[in-house]
Amino acid sequence: MKNAFTIKSFLFSLLFSCITFLGFSQFRMGVQAGVAISNANRSVPGISIPGLSFGSSSIAGVVAGVTGSLPVWERIEFRPEINFIQRGAHLTSSFISYTIEGKYTLNYADIPLNVVYGFNVGKNKLYAGLGPEVAFGLSGKGKGDNNQDIKIKFDGKDTLSTDYIHLKAPDFGLSFCLGFQFKNGMFLDGGYFLGLTDIDPNKDFVWKNHGFTIKLGYLFNKW
Repeated sequence: MKNAFTIKSFLFSLLFSCITFLGFSQFRMGVQAGVAISNANRSVPGISIPGLSFGSSSIAGVVAGVTGSLPVWERIEFRPEINFIQRGAHLTSSFISYTIEGKYTLNYADIPLNVVYGFNVGKNKLYAGLGPEVAFGLSGKGKGDNNQDIKIKFDGKDTLSTDYIHLKAPDFGLSFCLGFQFKNGMFLDGGYFLGLTDIDPNKDFVWKNHGFTIKLGYLFNKW
């Protein structure tokens, strides 16, 4: 309950901040949607077990949400986003000749806060930027060993279970973006998220998300 209250308080504060931004005459709001290609880094730091290895490969998900553009100074603008995004990975754990596989999809409320610099290309614009990114786990599911259904709980508990995987809800990292915006407001945006937070509550294991997004969107006229 405490974790849920914290998330709701944060999202309420963020919504209030976005409404405040609408007071700026140059603020533009937009919508976007696309695909997310995600993966995870898994490791056991400080422990060396002969024959034990971890592997991972990417999975595809969806990303959709709202974005905004607020000029700050000349070619620099603040470009916040609020998205629903699917992250996760296809993970393998191997010990000698025995391998356990699992494919997990994690649903997040995701908030990149990029500062971008724009370059004029005729009447259009090429932009690049970076900034912090914070996400909060909402739900998730997966297929474990022997194709067993597994649910994800973002409760931060260090608990072993055959039916659930317990993860930490907050996921902080760095956001990078590169995009092309047309004069009419349409834009194509490519992004990369580098997770800095270990979302595995078990101290003996590390799980860090990372991945790419490709989004098509539209910025409306000045609000």
